[in-house]
Amino acid sequence: MEQSEYAKVALFLEDVLLLHGIRKSVAPIVFGMYAYQNKNEQVVLNAYVKSELAKQAQTTKGTVENAILQLQQVELLTRIERSTYALHPLLVKGMNGLENTGIAIKIAYTSSGRLIELEEE
Repeated sequence: MEQSEYAKVALFLEDVLLLHGIRKSVAPIVFGMYAYQNKNEQVVLNAYVKSELAKQAQTTKGTVENAILQLQQVELLTRIERSTYALHPLLVKGMNGLENTGIAIKIAYTSSGRLIELEEE
């Protein structure tokens, strides 16, 4: 994991995860998933990639698997087919935006729930 690249997005990832009730220690795993995206913005999470994510995040493969389940439960990660997933567009847009400029998170609350949007600065 490129530490300087991760440092650019760490606070954003931690905040989005906390807003969804996931501990911020999952942020390095999400960043690793982002790095493993293919041109179709899909992530193939087979046994090898899970092991690599665990090494990069300095954790265990079991922790990576638990993170995948948690991210799916809050819909930040969508299962497309066996071992193939897509990160939520909010995460992708946020990490892409931070590579170029800055972003602002806008949270709106309604009677039907919470809406989180990003605005480029």
